[in-house]
Amino acid sequence: MGDTVGAWADAQPGEGPLVLVIDDDPHSLVICDRTLQAAGYRTVTAASGAEGLARLDRLAPALVVLDLAMPGMDGFAVARAIRARSGGDTLPILIFTGLSRASESGSRQAGGSAFCTKPIEPQRLVAEVRRLCPVG
Repeated sequence: MGDTVGAWADAQPGEGPLVLVIDDDPHSLVICDRTLQAAGYRTVTAASGAEGLARLDRLAPALVVLDLAMPGMDGFAVARAIRARSGGDTLPILIFTGLSRASESGSRQAGGSAFCTKPIEPQRLVAEVRRLCPVG
């Protein structure tokens, strides 16, 4: 997945902005990765909050797509950690979760820029990512 993490042989990284996708569900990671690459984005994935923050330290993504319900460090804690970092206050964070819409206000308080629910609707995901981080 992604252009820096175990890329699939047929995956073609986009030329556009780098998007970091953080989700503990491997199926969601693959779908997000492939969908965003097809839409012209470069992607990198992380399977946990801690892994995502480590990748954030090494990369300069233009956007983070973040699941809320993860074991260990959940998405709320990851969003707060991103916002606490230098430059983290301007990094768009798209909350992408299977939790109910009731979690939207808590995700915004933690630092989420926008909210999108699972199951994944590729067109909606791309529309939200493009709204927060246009290609080109």
